[in-house]
Amino acid sequence: MQNTQKCKVSLSLKVSASVIVACLVGLIVFGVVVISFLTIQKEDGSLMEYQTNLQSVNSLLDSYIGEKQAIVNSLRDSIANNIDDENKIADYLALSERLGSFNLLYFGKEDNGRC
Repeated sequence: MQNTQKCKVSLSLKVSASVIVACLVGLIVFGVVVISFLTIQKEDGSLMEYQTNLQSVNSLLDSYIGEKQAIVNSLRDSIANNIDDENKIADYLALSERLGSFNLLYFGKEDNGRC
C-alpha cells in the first residue's frame, strides 16, 4: 500500500513539475516574442522618425536653393533689361548679393570677343 501511495505521490509530483516547467517555458517563449515585437516596433519608429527628418531637410534644402535660384533669375532679367546702364547693374548686383547672402556676384560682358 505504501508503494501505491509512493507512486501516486511521485506521479502527482511529476505532473506538477511538468505543468510548472511547461508554464515556465511558455512564459520564456512569450517573453522572447514580446521583446522581439517591441524591438521591431522601436526600430520601425526610429526609421519613421529618420524618414521624417530627411523629408524636412529635403524640403528645407529645396526651399533654400529655390530662393537662391529665384534671386539669380531676377538678377538675370534685370541685367538683360538694363544691359547698357552700368550703375543699375551694379545696384542690382549689390542688392542681389545682400538679399541672397552671396559672397560675391560678378557680371561681365564681351566687347569684340574680349571681356
